[in-house]
Amino acid sequence: MTLTGNGTLGTPTNASGGQSGSIFILQDGTGSRTLAYNAVFAFAGGTAPTLTTTASGQDALLYYVQDPSTIITTSILDIS
Repeated sequence: MTLTGNGTLGTPTNASGGQSGSIFILQDGTGSRTLAYNAVFAFAGGTAPTLTTTASGQDALLYYVQDPSTIITTSILDIS
């Protein structure tokens, strides 16, 4: 997904236990965009990552659906 403004990663539809995948997040040519997360996304230590904000910056979120209300998520930041 390319951020062209600040946004929120909402609750996925039809998520079920055992699913996994990755979401690549790109900053547009302006950068400085932020992303908030729905409460179903669980991060280590309870803290969501601060994404790269440079223009055209790229990050990845890797996730595992424990159940529809808990998605275990980690990040790889500042992918060059």
